[in-house]
Amino acid sequence: MILWVSKDATHVWKKFQPFADKIPGALIVKHDTPQWKAEMAVNYYEQLSDELSTILVKFVTGIDPMAKVQVLQEGTKQTIASTHGKNIQAVQNINFKE
Repeated sequence: MILWVSKDATHVWKKFQPFADKIPGALIVKHDTPQWKAEMAVNYYEQLSDELSTILVKFVTGIDPMAKVQVLQEGTKQTIASTHGKNIQAVQNINFKE
C-alpha cells in the first residue's frame, strides 16, 4: 500500500508514480488535502491523523474504524428500583436468550 498525501512538498507524485506503477498488486491511495492556510502550520499532520490512520487500519484489517456500528438488536429494557428507591429504566445490552 502506498498512502500519498497530495500536498507533500518533499516527494513529488509525478516523479514517484512510475516506480509505484511497477509494484505488483500495490494499492495506491491518494489523500487530497485542502489548500494550505496559515493555521495549518502548527501540527497539521496531527489534525489529519484520524483520516490517515483510518485508511491504514482499513487496509491492514479490512475494518473501517470510523464506520458507524450497526445495532443488531436493542437491549432488553425493564423498569427497576434504584438504590434510592426510584423507578429507573435498566437496559441489559448482553442478551444470551430471548
